[in-house]
Amino acid sequence: MFRKYAAIAVCLTILFPCTSSAVTGNQPGDLAVHIAVSDSPAYIEQWVATPFQAAVTVHRIHEVERGKTAYIAFLVTGQSADPSRRSRVDVAVRVLRPDRSVAFADSSYAHVSRRNDGRIGFTMADPALDFGVEGDDPLGQWIIEATARDRVTGAAASATYPLVVRQPARLAH
Repeated sequence: MFRKYAAIAVCLTILFPCTSSAVTGNQPGDLAVHIAVSDSPAYIEQWVATPFQAAVTVHRIHEVERGKTAYIAFLVTGQSADPSRRSRVDVAVRVLRPDRSVAFADSSYAHVSRRNDGRIGFTMADPALDFGVEGDDPLGQWIIEATARDRVTGAAASATYPLVVRQPARLAH
């Protein structure tokens, strides 16, 4: 059900089209994690290839059909730098089924390890997560949880993202 999608850690500001507003990053020491879920890995590929100053559009989804894949990235902001000016953050991930049983859990799934030059923005933790929905996966609201832990300061921040798994749309005859 799950495959890792390698994504290089890159800092950017992201644009969520459904709200038509840019999401801004946090100051160092004000750790936060955001979960981005899309029906295409294109935003991950664009993120890696785009300069820091440019916005990346994330076509966010809140539903996925059985037989399809949701592409999940963990976006970290506000991480601190150590004396050598490096940021180090681990991201724990859990995916809960509609009955709240654990479908997937990894206490150190994704990571940020990069030079911290003080610019405010987002870093995509590496790797992202492919959530492939199989035909026998339960229908209903799944929950994606992420907890970022700043290894420099010990600070933690969490986020959740609901994702509804539904039957495939019927094709008109």
